[in-house]
Amino acid sequence: MNINAIKDAVKALAQSLQLTTIFPAGLFVLVNAYLVLPLVYPDLDLTTPPVVTILVSLALMLSYTLYAFNFPLIRLLEGYMWRDTDLVQWLERQQQHEFDELYEELRELRAQHEECSDYLDGLGGKAPLDDRLISYTEQWRELQLRLPRLERRFDRDYPPTRDRVLATRLGNTIAAFEDYPRTRYGMDSVALWARLIPVLRDREYLGFVTQEKAVLDFLMNTCIVIAVLASEVVLLTLYLWYPWIALFTIGSAGLVVVLLYNGMIIAARQWGTTVRVAFDLYRHDLHQYLQLRPTGSFGKEREQWQTVSEFFLCRRERMAREFGEFTTQSELAKRKDKRPA
Repeated sequence: MNINAIKDAVKALAQSLQLTTIFPAGLFVLVNAYLVLPLVYPDLDLTTPPVVTILVSLALMLSYTLYAFNFPLIRLLEGYMWRDTDLVQWLERQQQHEFDELYEELRELRAQHEECSDYLDGLGGKAPLDDRLISYTEQWRELQLRLPRLERRFDRDYPPTRDRVLATRLGNTIAAFEDYPRTRYGMDSVALWARLIPVLRDREYLGFVTQEKAVLDFLMNTCIVIAVLASEVVLLTLYLWYPWIALFTIGSAGLVVVLLYNGMIIAARQWGTTVRVAFDLYRHDLHQYLQLRPTGSFGKEREQWQTVSEFFLCRRERMAREFGEFTTQSELAKRKDKRPA
């Protein structure tokens, strides 16, 4: 193996072992080494070089494990895992109930806003000032403030349809921005995100996306490690008959986990904003990268993205229309010949 190959391997390992995984892994190893193990083995010496080397190696291994299982862990917290279990289905029904309440409130506010707008537009500013006009005007002004806030919350925290609601708040927040390209542009995020990444890298935008996702990863890994550590400490203190320490650990760890989980939801919203902006700003660049045929209107563009998404997902047998969305080599040659010198 030459020196360049070794350097590339070390560089790849250094990129994967980031703060998002190193800190939680180090926390797990240190707590087990200097809090849990001394209670079980009081005479164990953890300061010798071989033991320190083992602890560092365990921290690195755990860090890389968290990195490797990042996607399954996110899917687990979203609520995709064990969707057939009674607990997940019950949580899903609770989230759907909240979705229904928010959707109904939003529908009522839109109806009130439309009624007030129709009434005020019908007057045309010529009616005398009376109690009814004052009431409609005040109600319209209040709705002008409440309605956009509620629409932003619905768009930010839930997918567009009830059947796509998941069992957790985090899952619904992520599903909301995953569905954004499809509802706005007809672009399936699963099919096109991997193909958009090279465009974002060339435009130097990918760093903003990864930076926001790193915050979510750090909070998620820390939350999982603290939950596991708390379980260890509770089981050990109950075994050694220290019930008060066990109760204190449950309470403090539960509070920390709740805070970290809410932080994960906020981080997911920020990550989702960068993903939405990526599709807003760079879908035309992706269109050129994929060498798709030009479209004359936004409606045609949306239909084309739907067809191309189906093509990449391979959900059905290939049809002439799907292949026809791509520019042929002869058309590319003609297009190059028409360019001004």
